[in-house]
Amino acid sequence: MKTILLATDFSRQAQSATDFALHLTELFQARLVILHVYHHPLRLAPLQAVLHRWNKKTR
Repeated sequence: MKTILLATDFSRQAQSATDFALHLTELFQARLVILHVYHHPLRLAPLQAVLHRWNKKTR
């Protein structure tokens, strides 16, 4: 079984990778799996507060 995994955020910049993956899928008669990815910025202040409370409980 031939499978191509395309990770994309569906942005304009990702379009050429999508086109290429579709071309390879047809060329090799493969299955195309699309994974939608995006960047979710991590806010450290809330995470640090949770970790601080957790550290207090484990002492």
